Amino acid sequence: MIHSLATLLCCPTCGKHGVTVFPKEEKTVDYDTGPVNEIREGTIVCGSCRNKFMIKDFVPRMMHGHVSDRSALLDGQYWGRMYKRLFDKHIMNYVDIREQFTPFYRFGVSAKFSWDERLRLKETLPLNHLWLFQNDEHARCLQNLSTLAKGKRVLDIGCGSGWLSLEARRKGFDVVGTDPSIEALTLAKEYSMQKRCRIEYVQADFDNIPFVDTVFDALIAFHSLHHAPNLEKAVQECLRVLKPEGLMQIYEPRNRTRILKLIRFLLSSMMSGVIRMRHENSLPMTSFSRSRNEEISVAQINEIPRYLNVISEERYFHFLNDIPLLLYLASNNRRLLGQSSIKIDRFYACLKRLTPDLCEFVHYISIA
Repeated sequence: MIHSLATLLCCPTCGKHGVTVFPKEEKTVDYDTGPVNEIREGTIVCGSCRNKFMIKDFVPRMMHGHVSDRSALLDGQYWGRMYKRLFDKHIMNYVDIREQFTPFYRFGVSAKFSWDERLRLKETLPLNHLWLFQNDEHARCLQNLSTLAKGKRVLDIGCGSGWLSLEARRKGFDVVGTDPSIEALTLAKEYSMQKRCRIEYVQADFDNIPFVDTVFDALIAFHSLHHAPNLEKAVQECLRVLKPEGLMQIYEPRNRTRILKLIRFLLSSMMSGVIRMRHENSLPMTSFSRSRNEEISVAQINEIPRYLNVISEERYFHFLNDIPLLLYLASNNRRLLGQSSIKIDRFYACLKRLTPDLCEFVHYISIA
């Protein structure tokens, strides 16, 4: 962490402002904006309750056993192990969306798409309701940030391995990412330093965001709040750290019905099997069990408008998203990719009109 981050921090135990940083080891990092002294190891001490918090591997650990939900820590450990496992397999798009994308590694398909190839494919297809590539949902969130001036401070809550934080930083924003997973944050910090992008990462849970009031110009919760044990408190904490008139975006699953998830899994696994038979360079099948807090608050996501001044709400389906790319990999036919994408996009549009409550994901935009 950099020294100036301390001015934004508050104690997650007592909630008071005024912490002091005692560095033990520092390192000068040459970022794209110039050299900066980063604290590799040290201690943060609350001036009120005197509780201490470690800084290790450049990441302050602002969670406390007396106030942090243990299930959030366990959930963070799960996701940290998962991201590290993918990183070790050189599946990098969960750290940086501009790295080669391996969309169907879970089904043993080794095919990868470069960033440039993905941009070319998407630019040729007029899609409004279908996300052609996983993680493309981020584009709408970043597009909405374009209303802010560069240099504005953005909080990425539940940032995981930091891919959205990294992309927001590339857009010129001053970015802070928080997550319960120290493993994921350590990976994100190391990677951002390699890329010379200055991003602050802080270990924190959803219920006790360790920042002083009204310090962020914008906040993004992307696929994260459905892990919060207490959704209402998490949303209130987000509002507390957001400036008046600050922009908040929440993109979350809201209606993951078993039948839609089963349809997606069966279609994807069957088509992936055909692709594996046609290609020699296949991957071993990869499976992950559900994390402890996976979708713990999904049933409450529809309640979010009760707590916020929502100015926009968009809903999306995902269950057929894999089909166009799988058809393309099986046939190497770009025309088939385009035709199937446009048909599914239109089908989603009809479903949204006829059954809006069945939509799987929701994107809320709010002004504090």
